[in-house]
Amino acid sequence: MQPSRSQCQQLLPVRDGRSGNSHVRCDHGNDLLSLVAEPREEADRLRSIRESEKEIDWWNHALPSLRQKRELPPEKPNPRSRGS
Repeated sequence: MQPSRSQCQQLLPVRDGRSGNSHVRCDHGNDLLSLVAEPREEADRLRSIRESEKEIDWWNHALPSLRQKRELPPEKPNPRSRGS
């Protein structure tokens, strides 16, 4: 689909470095691409933060129980429970 004249007021010639061909690209298209890239980058950043928070929550849950196990003396066998 071609951009309408109102959507693309300014066209820039662009040279293709590989083939030497030139073509016309719309500034509006570049603006749209940058608008798409920004939310993607933000989503990636937020996803990374969420993963880090999940890991922190896991460690916060695991560490207290590990500390408790380390602090408790080993259980002594109850002599009454054997023969009863």
